[in-house]
Formats: sequence, structure tokens, C-alpha cells
Amino acid sequence: MAQKILLRSVYGKVGMIYTINPCPDKNGKFCKWVKRVDSRGDMILTEAEKASDDYPYYIPENKEFKIQDGMEFDLSKPEDLSVWEAIKNAPIIATSRYEKDANGNYVIDGNIKDTSTHPRNGIAELYVDIPGLESENRVKKSQLVYEASKLIFEDSAEGHLKITKMMGKYMENMPASDVTEFLLEIAKRNPNRIIKLYRSPDSALYLLFIDAKDKHIINLKNGFYMYGDDVMLGATENAVITWMRNKDNKKLVELIKQETYPEMYTKDVKKK
Repeated sequence: MAQKILLRSVYGKVGMIYTINPCPDKNGKFCKWVKRVDSRGDMILTEAEKASDDYPYYIPENKEFKIQDGMEFDLSKPEDLSVWEAIKNAPIIATSRYEKDANGNYVIDGNIKDTSTHPRNGIAELYVDIPGLESENRVKKSQLVYEASKLIFEDSAEGHLKITKMMGKYMENMPASDVTEFLLEIAKRNPNRIIKLYRSPDSALYLLFIDAKDKHIINLKNGFYMYGDDVMLGATENAVITWMRNKDNKKLVELIKQETYPEMYTKDVKKK
């Protein structure tokens, strides 16, 4: 957890005061600092809580906090930590400038693809600005792009075609430079996808599955992938890979390889 948190008003409403009450999490629970109050407005505390070192920092559930742009919370200080934990779940506060909700809409800007005359904005007006976090994330992304690009440049043209095939792109008839450029563009946008395809221990099995399916050695019958007429591999691609990974199926996987890549086994026989 970052030691310092800075709240920013996204619309530049400098000096504007936001009144925020303690907010429970998505399960309806308050943080440990927030306490229920009785009919007189007094916090309901146990004897242990009254004797605790945390006692000075407990917050009544109905307390109002005045928040504005530029307010900083030093989380190493219990007086700041307790307040931040109490208000951080408020709908008006976004965890970052471009946080998205469960539907993929920005909690601040709403649906940015909405081009109507009355676009709907999000509900948040404040966001968490952790000093150095954005630049740190950009550096991490650049490192991943570099790593993914390096894997592409160090691979062969044949290897590039295998990667694109696993991505659902059949580019055998395209110039090698076009294939490389395509992969580099993916690396810029989603470097983790490229890295996973190159380094996942399941990539070879996935490529085998694709090639076997293309050659009708593995076929989809009645909603299940089948090898031959009686070997059921699974209902989904992931299920098939799980089946192939199972050591008990090693001999059958080898048979699928032989039927899918007969030329490889012919070469091996000639060498011997």
C-alpha cells in the first residue's frame, strides 16, 4: 500500500468542498475504524475497544468529513489512515483517474463512446492520485513491451506464423515483414498476450490442438472434441488442453502428434 494518497478533483473544482460520510464496502461492512452509534449518537464500543490504542481514532458512522481537491492522507499516521479507510468506498471517489465499473464504463467519464448530445457522465468526481504511480505504471508497461518485442525479434518467420495461428490468424500467404509488424502492434497494445504465447508451457499443446483440428484429426461432434470415434477430449478448448496435459493420456497425445505431423516422424525414421 502506498504511504501517501492525494485526492484530486477531476473537473478542476479547486476550493469546492465535498461532504462525505463513512461508507461501507461492497459487502455492507464498515472498516474497523468506523463504529455504529446509539440513539444518543454515541459510538457503541466494547470495553476492549475503549482501552485500545486505536480508541482516539475511532469514527462514528454518521460523521461528516469535508473533502476537497489536493487533500493528502499520510497512511503511516493512524489519524489519516482511519479517515481514509472510512471514506475510500464513497461512490464519489474513484480509485484512479480511469477506473472502470463492472460494465466497463469509466466511473468518472461514464461511457466515452456515447456520442449523443447528452452523454452520461460517471458518478465519481474525485480520484486517488498516488505520487509516482502513473509514471511507474508507464515504465512497467514499457518494460513489458520491450520484453514482448524482443521475443518477436529473436524468433524465426516460421515461429511468427505459429504465434499468429494461436491467435486465430492464418498469415502463411503474407510477407514475413507484415507478420512481424502485426505481432509488434499486438505487443504494443497487449504485451502480456505475446509473452504468454511464447512462454506458456501449454502453447505447444494448443498449437497441436489447432493443427489437429485443421487436419480433422480432432473433430467437434455433438458439442465435444473427439479423437477418432471413441476418445472424448472435452467440450471446450481449455478442456482439451487439460486432457492433453494429463500424463495418463501421454500415449494418445503422441498418436495425435504422429497423425498431425507425419512428416516429422518420417524425417526421424530416415535419420535413424
